[in-house]
Amino acid sequence: MPPNANDYDSDSDDETYDDYETEVTLGYASTEPTGDEFSQLGGHPSWPSDAAPPPGDFAKCRVCSKPMSLLLQLDAELPAEFPGHERKVYLFTCRQKACRRREGSVRGVRWTKATPVTAKEPSDRRQTTTNSEAISSKPKADLGASLFGAKPAGSTGSVNPFAPSGPASNGSGNPFAPRPAPKSTPLSVPAPTASTSSSEPTDPAADLPATFASKARIAAGPPPPPTPTTPWPPEPDFPSPYPSSHIAAEKEYITPPPKPLDPSALPPGVRLLDAEPEGDGSSGSSKADASAFESVADKTFQKFSDRLAENPEQVLRYHFRGQPLLYSKADALGKTWPAAMKRCGKCGSERVFELQLVPGAIVELEKEEEGFEGMDWGTVVLGVCGWDCAEGAAGDAVWREEWVGVQWEVLGK
Repeated sequence: MPPNANDYDSDSDDETYDDYETEVTLGYASTEPTGDEFSQLGGHPSWPSDAAPPPGDFAKCRVCSKPMSLLLQLDAELPAEFPGHERKVYLFTCRQKACRRREGSVRGVRWTKATPVTAKEPSDRRQTTTNSEAISSKPKADLGASLFGAKPAGSTGSVNPFAPSGPASNGSGNPFAPRPAPKSTPLSVPAPTASTSSSEPTDPAADLPATFASKARIAAGPPPPPTPTTPWPPEPDFPSPYPSSHIAAEKEYITPPPKPLDPSALPPGVRLLDAEPEGDGSSGSSKADASAFESVADKTFQKFSDRLAENPEQVLRYHFRGQPLLYSKADALGKTWPAAMKRCGKCGSERVFELQLVPGAIVELEKEEEGFEGMDWGTVVLGVCGWDCAEGAAGDAVWREEWVGVQWEVLGK
């Protein structure tokens, strides 16, 4: 059995394995149906059953305001992470040449529908404690396998990794579902007072606690009416779609890194030599200092290239709450990750990494195009609300724009 992916950078292992199984799930473009009729690369977007399209503003490039093309739509339900939540995610890109390398030319959208999950009440306090201890003792769930159904080595069967999991299950309690209103009791009804007259006008602030927040709400007046949303543009308004491909998924396996050579294991009389002699403080050392930052960037890109070379046909990498494989540490995203992800604009929660597209997706999306004027990014990273916020009435579906970070190809010097 391969070791855990957390041991990837460890040099203390004595055993030798053919491959490591990481916590990342890889997506591959497929011309053959995979059993998942929703997840796809390219093509026209489709919406969950009985769901209204997202607001029309989500379809437009933030730079030129023209409709964008679909890069990816993915069935992204995580029952272990968000019980009772149905989830889909989308990535769109602008095809206008003038918008390339500009913020807002690639956008991400999430659809969530939260269904209340009925939780069984424990018979007594002792039972509650026992259940809590049992839950805390369970091993951490494999989110990649839970989402995609990707199987570890040695498993059998033909389960589709990206097959939708269907309606939300009625498992354990959903922490995000609205709580039922508390039952009224005699203590909850205030007794009428003789000094109160029904004919006298009441002050809206009289029944509120004297807090800064309540006073601010009264001073601000009633909330503004909701902003009307523009409808999703008709299909003829969009550019020609990219070729559509099904998506198949597999767990990622990589070759373990070579262990450093132990000098004590060398034959007598043999010693290791430095690849380059140390500088004398003049031209050699100054040249090394000048290229120090570039060396760090090159190392990051080399790691990116080497990792993709292990499975060269991958088009996306999925690891909810994991870490992306950065293309560079020299750009704004690389220098500030993970602080580069802005908080959820709706609930204020921290965002987390969910998936990234890699250059293999460009090969598939532009396989019918000629020339070299297409997409020129190294990776597209999608960050989503860590709480999968879906406030509203139980069973209502919401559309949310999520954070997208793009690392562009390094231009030639």
